[in-house]
Amino acid sequence: MSTLTFSPHVIDMYSFCGRTVLTEFAGGPSLGSVFDKAKKLKRLEIARDLAAGMSHVHYGQNNSEDNALFTHFDINPANVVVTNKRTLRINDFNIAQMMKRNQTSGKQCSLPHHHFPNPQWRSPEEVNEFDHLSAKVDVFSLGHIFYRIICGHEPWNRLEQGRKPSAEVLRRKVKAGILPRVPQEIMESTDPVVVAIRKAMFMCYTVDIMKRPSSKAIATFLDVELKHLSTASTT
Repeated sequence: MSTLTFSPHVIDMYSFCGRTVLTEFAGGPSLGSVFDKAKKLKRLEIARDLAAGMSHVHYGQNNSEDNALFTHFDINPANVVVTNKRTLRINDFNIAQMMKRNQTSGKQCSLPHHHFPNPQWRSPEEVNEFDHLSAKVDVFSLGHIFYRIICGHEPWNRLEQGRKPSAEVLRRKVKAGILPRVPQEIMESTDPVVVAIRKAMFMCYTVDIMKRPSSKAIATFLDVELKHLSTASTT
């Protein structure tokens, strides 16, 4: 966490003892209320900032995709906190993994899977318990954050047809690469902010790991969209 203090989108750490950390105070409102009260362009700015923070976690200050540093492994709304200045910060690195390199080849090493009981925020490769994981698992989970921003509810919850799926049904769906239901009005929306975040969401939701974009690519896409729409709104 101390290596990530350069990022305005990651919680600042002041001291630590083992895995206990002293951080800046984050006593702001819940993430859901921030999303719901934010005006349209602000929602796009939030999405851009979270993607930028994710890129900082993955690639550090140099932001080089050839040098991944960390995988967070637990991206969900509970781990994005709001400071008193109403800025959103990525938090909770207690199960994050430092990325390693093969000393002989210099290539990035993959990571083993973790055993988590709730697949709601997990990528298909995690739920399938693959043993060659990468920072792309965080990118898939970031898609769920974008889902919450534009759909108004968490994925795999009340927006599912019929009812919220049981844990076992949800696990089978995620393992098979089935995505949470997106309401028709969101899919058909022509609002440019919704369209931009929706595109980023489905980029994150790419099931094929090799085709899934990096967090840096997601952040760049949203930054371009935000600058374009901000310019258009002032002309």
